[in-house]
Amino acid sequence: MRKKAIWIGILFLLLVIGGSIYNGFNGNPLSRALAEKKLLSYLEETYPERHLQIKNSFYNFKYAEYVFHISNPTDKRTDELIFTVKGFIHPEVTEDGIIEAEHQKTAARISGEAAEEMKKHLDEALENVMRVQVDLSGNKPFKKNSKWNKAMKQEQTVAVSVTLNSGRGGKEEFYQQAKAVRERLMGYRYDKLDITGMGLDGEGRPGYVKYSVWIENGKDTALQEVQVLANHEK
Repeated sequence: MRKKAIWIGILFLLLVIGGSIYNGFNGNPLSRALAEKKLLSYLEETYPERHLQIKNSFYNFKYAEYVFHISNPTDKRTDELIFTVKGFIHPEVTEDGIIEAEHQKTAARISGEAAEEMKKHLDEALENVMRVQVDLSGNKPFKKNSKWNKAMKQEQTVAVSVTLNSGRGGKEEFYQQAKAVRERLMGYRYDKLDITGMGLDGEGRPGYVKYSVWIENGKDTALQEVQVLANHEK
């Protein structure tokens, strides 16, 4: 009897450990049901006019949360939205896909405004600026009515990409132009500045990346840091 009790105890322990491991990676039916109930209540209270429905869901073991894909069957133009719910006894909605989409839309608009302003500023000194792109990323979003201003308080990571038409110019010429870009953008706050020079294709048009250099804000760069990526010209 004692030996049997020991084996029963070992089996019970293995079941507990196995169940804990399974729950850690997949969640459990009860917590999933509570999370779904919380989300449905949140959607009904927050967006009663949108007729949102849960399409599918899964458990993200890395963050111990349930991820829900939400759709609006009455609006085929709207992409699926991601909502997340975390917590077991008192689950809470931790990510609202509608709010996140608005944040991304606002960031894209502000990025475009910043790029347009920077390009105008560069065009005053250089004649071969093809395009400027600005990427803003971070955990703290902009307010919906925010407008771009280089003096605005920024808590996002700012990456700026400038594309130049290098034509048939050499490495030294590109280097001098890259320095000019850096000098013109000294009044702007950025974390990384990526400058590329496009070479001419067989028809005499900018068709491939010829030179490239990364510049950190506040730091100078040297000629040897310019990468010659390709040279198709003869």
